[in-house]
Amino acid sequence: MHSAYGDTILAFYEPSILPRLGFAVSLLLDLAEQEKSKQIKVAALKCLQVLLFQCDCQDHPRSLDELEQKQLGDLFASFLPGISMALTRVITGDFKQGHSIVVSSLKIFYETVSFIMADKHLERTSDTQPKPASVEPRVAELMVHREAKWVKNTSDKLTVLIKKITECVSIHPHWKVRLALTELIEALLLKCSQSLVGSVGHLLKALVGLVNDESPEVQTQCSKVLRHFADRKVVVGNRAFADILSENLHSLATSLPRLMNSQDDQGKFSTLSLLLGYLKLLGPEVNFVLRSAAHLQRLSKALIQVLELDVADIKVVEER
Repeated sequence: MHSAYGDTILAFYEPSILPRLGFAVSLLLDLAEQEKSKQIKVAALKCLQVLLFQCDCQDHPRSLDELEQKQLGDLFASFLPGISMALTRVITGDFKQGHSIVVSSLKIFYETVSFIMADKHLERTSDTQPKPASVEPRVAELMVHREAKWVKNTSDKLTVLIKKITECVSIHPHWKVRLALTELIEALLLKCSQSLVGSVGHLLKALVGLVNDESPEVQTQCSKVLRHFADRKVVVGNRAFADILSENLHSLATSLPRLMNSQDDQGKFSTLSLLLGYLKLLGPEVNFVLRSAAHLQRLSKALIQVLELDVADIKVVEER
């Protein structure tokens, strides 16, 4: 791939090559997911990056123009279900597999999703699928047309995976993995805020939860991304950034007493970090958010529950 120059490399991405390209992608994903050797896993992920035109090394032969990006997006859309599900299983797998594998998987996930689901490409897609020239019928059946119905169905399925990824990676023990999560959130919110509208709430929730991360690097990157979206005022459609934060805070305040009663210590800490992040970001506007007596009462009740000491174990010792 790195030895190909000019238009030669695009010969790898002709519609007629789709079955063989799909086999290569499947093989690399299987190695990344099932292989025991860490070195082979890393090599498979690097090869997958090159194959999906995500390689950022200096040896890569050329960049793509707008038309080529759209054509590749249509081609790669056929692989999106398999790529997204396999990478999600790797990302949410055992922490012992090593942080570098999870970081690489996160990068491939958001690069692939943001390339195929990019708002700027989808808004110019017509509802009628053009007939591919000189392509066998069995290959034509594999090709995907990124029209509105496909985008909606794909977005709904990706929302489930994104929610799973953000919940798992937010509590990952290695700071570089959590840092990669902030990069994933930034890329998807910047490039796919319309096509992935159902995931915006999950993405912002994860980002706010990392505002008080124990790692200075994660804190800095998270604050930078949040400032960027705060300056833009609008995150998705006509919804203001502060409105989305306010809505999420209302939802959290409503469920806070239940969460404080049902979660373990790690869960309680994550929930309180999320609450603190919302309060910090909203600043003076929190006065308007908590005007509701019902929400304020729930919030106060939950915080008092956290402050109460659990003396159940002491009573057990006293009885003995």
